Amino acid sequence: MLQSFRDKRVLNLAQEIDKNPDYRIPELLLKVEDILSSVSSGSKQGLEIRKDLWTLELLHLTVSVLEQDVTKFRNAWTLTSRLVRILCNACSGLHMRDCNEYHTVFLPECVKCVLTLSKKVHLKLQKTLIYKKEVVKDITECLKTSLESLDLLCSGHNFLCYNVLKSEEFLEILMTEDANIVNIITTFFQNICRKSSGIMEEIGDSTVFTLLDELIFKITSSDKPEIAWASIKTVLLACDFNPSIVHHLCTRYKGLKPLLNRWHKKGFDLDLDRLILLLEAGSLEEVANERRNRAAAKIQALWKAHKTREAIKKRNESIARFQRSFRAKRVEKEQTKEKGRLQKELQHQLLINRKQTMKKFHEKVYLTLESVPASKIEEHLESERNKAAIKIQACYRSKLSRRRFNNQKEQIKTLRAVVVLQRSIRKWLKKVLARRNEPPAWQRPPGLDDQRRVELNEKIQLYKHLHPPKTKMEDRNDFHNSVQNLLRQHAFESKNIRKSEQRRKAILARLQLDSQLLFDAPKLENATDKDIETYRSNSVAVATKAKVEHVNYLTKLKLPWWKKLYGEDNSDFFSSDVQQSNII
Repeated sequence: MLQSFRDKRVLNLAQEIDKNPDYRIPELLLKVEDILSSVSSGSKQGLEIRKDLWTLELLHLTVSVLEQDVTKFRNAWTLTSRLVRILCNACSGLHMRDCNEYHTVFLPECVKCVLTLSKKVHLKLQKTLIYKKEVVKDITECLKTSLESLDLLCSGHNFLCYNVLKSEEFLEILMTEDANIVNIITTFFQNICRKSSGIMEEIGDSTVFTLLDELIFKITSSDKPEIAWASIKTVLLACDFNPSIVHHLCTRYKGLKPLLNRWHKKGFDLDLDRLILLLEAGSLEEVANERRNRAAAKIQALWKAHKTREAIKKRNESIARFQRSFRAKRVEKEQTKEKGRLQKELQHQLLINRKQTMKKFHEKVYLTLESVPASKIEEHLESERNKAAIKIQACYRSKLSRRRFNNQKEQIKTLRAVVVLQRSIRKWLKKVLARRNEPPAWQRPPGLDDQRRVELNEKIQLYKHLHPPKTKMEDRNDFHNSVQNLLRQHAFESKNIRKSEQRRKAILARLQLDSQLLFDAPKLENATDKDIETYRSNSVAVATKAKVEHVNYLTKLKLPWWKKLYGEDNSDFFSSDVQQSNII
């Protein structure tokens, strides 16, 4: 019998429970949680462990423990929630099709046990809210864990959803007025509906009416928005899974719609509007049609608003463009007008300047004529006429020269273009003729005849005679030997070079480390034994030498002034005895 069990931990736990008294059984059953968490729930080993728990009747024992008065346990609420989690976790992953008792008797009994326990916890919580405020959190967490564990059990066995909704304990918990408990129980109710889509049709109209009565009562009579919102979401979810509930809402609760208006602007207007729409439509099909109509109207309104905004935007852009062009035209017109005015002023000013210049010129001429004797007036006028004629001729000739130069410039440009074209054409013709005169690619060039070969040999000999080699073979051999000697010498000395390089790097690293230690040295009043060990040398010879020098320096400081007059050598002589005694 013992060899049939696959996991020895379950068997050892059963034996330990059998040997211990009853008051220790709940604490021992908590070890099942560690056993279940050590393996995956969907694995073969996890299924075998759950079968062993069923065979050894540890699951029955857990149910019997939960049916007792849990308040007498130590850490009652934490212990109870853990036991419920263990029971539901073990049963949710255990499927035994060949065992009719497990499915028809034990699992419904587990559901009833958990709901009864939840009811007890709920009653305890109501009393605690009145008398003891400090343990409310623990009891609420116990109730939440119990319902979540029952939700897990229903996930593994969907047929248990029927037992949950048909139970009186579930309805009694649903009747609570506490906001936190309402959120917990309605969330559990919604999860049950999602797990079995046809559960609202299976439980019958009487149960559906009872649940709806309680939910509608919470919506209409409660003063807390959290309770109303949770109830509205639950009613909407029930209508989604059972469309016939919409008809019952419209016929059974005719005055519900006016009572819903008080929950507007409480933070859940979307769900509230959907429920009001259900009551107005009377069926899900009408609701869907109404939603589609509203969506279509909203889309059309958005589209029309979009087109209107685009039209307004285009009009604004066209008006802005028109105003911009109008302002530009007006500015251009004003600039043209101003430019014409300035041009006229300039012409008028030039005319005035010209008149003034002519006036000054005539005045100058009159003054000149007054100063000239009468006998020489004709001679003076003749010279002025000659000067004027010369100036007119010079201006005319310069104009002709400029005109002739412009004509020659165009002719020179034409001649240069003709030269460039002719040069390009001649180059192209030359390439064409050269390409025509080339021998075909398949034709081999003619070979050398004897006369040509003799001529080439003579040229080669002449070049060798005129350009003899500058180095001889002996010089090359000597140079090669010297190079080899240098290479051997370098290979022989490279080892010493590397050693000296390593020694130099080590000395540099040591100097860098010593300098860093000196820079980081603390003050004398802050120095500790650890700092002294940092500056102590590991070499005995170096440490001895440093100690000798330190003693010499201290002795020299302690000498009287008259002994320091003899110099360093004599001071060392006076302090030699003290040094030897200190070293020893």
